[in-house]
Amino acid sequence: MSPIQRRDHLLIACALLLVVAVGAFALAPRSHAAALPAGVAEQRFTAHGSAGASPVTAISVSLGDSRYRVQPMLTHGKLLSQLNVVAVIDGDFYNLQTGRPSGRFVIDGAASGAIAEPSLVLSPGPVAITRYARAIDTSVISGKPRLLVDGDTATTYEADGATSDQIDAVVPRSAVALEAGRLYLVACGEPGLTMAEWATTLQARGYTDALNLDGGPSTGLVAEHQLVIGQDAKVPTALVIVRR
Repeated sequence: MSPIQRRDHLLIACALLLVVAVGAFALAPRSHAAALPAGVAEQRFTAHGSAGASPVTAISVSLGDSRYRVQPMLTHGKLLSQLNVVAVIDGDFYNLQTGRPSGRFVIDGAASGAIAEPSLVLSPGPVAITRYARAIDTSVISGKPRLLVDGDTATTYEADGATSDQIDAVVPRSAVALEAGRLYLVACGEPGLTMAEWATTLQARGYTDALNLDGGPSTGLVAEHQLVIGQDAKVPTALVIVRR
C-alpha cells in the first residue's frame, strides 16, 4: 500500500470514528440537572411493569422555597416547551372537542369546571391532595384518580372518576406527588404502566401522596423549555413551577 493509500485509509477510519461518536452522543439520554436552577432537582429511575421497563423522571421543588411557586396554568394553545416556566407537566384529563379539563381548575380564585374530582390544592393553607377541593380554595388543579394516600396505594380508582380503560391501559403516565415538604412532577415514558403499576412505582420512591394527571400521548414533562420525557404536547391545562 502506498503512503497516499495509507493516508486515505486513515482519514476514512477517523471519519467513521467521528460519526460513531457523534451518533452515540445524540442517542445518549439528556440530563437537565445542570440546567435547572438552584433548589429545583431532577431524579431519573426505571419503572418495571407488565410491558417491560419504562423510564421515569421527576422534577421537584421544596414547597418552602420562597424563590418558586407551584401553580396551575392555562396554556392557551402553546406547547409545554413554549411556556415561560421552570418546569411543567400536563394537567388534568380534558375533553378533546372543547379542550376543557374534566374536573375543577382554579387560578387566583377564578374557577373553571364544577365536576368534583380529587385535586391538588395549592392555596390557601398547606399544599395537599384531597378527595374534593373546597369552594374557598383559590389555586386548584384536579386529576384522577388518587394514586397514594398517606403512603398507601389507593383502592378507589373508579370512585375517584377513572374509567376501566384509563385504569387498565398500559400507557405513559404523569402525576404530581408530595413527600416531606417537596412537590414532584413525575412522568413515565413508553411503553408505560397500568394505573396500579404506576401507583406502586410512586410508592416505591417514598412519596406519601400522589394524584394521577393526564396520560397517554399527552404525557409530557418539560424543564427550562427542554423536553425531559414524553411528548411536547399542546394540552389546555398544566401544572407548573415558576420563579416568583
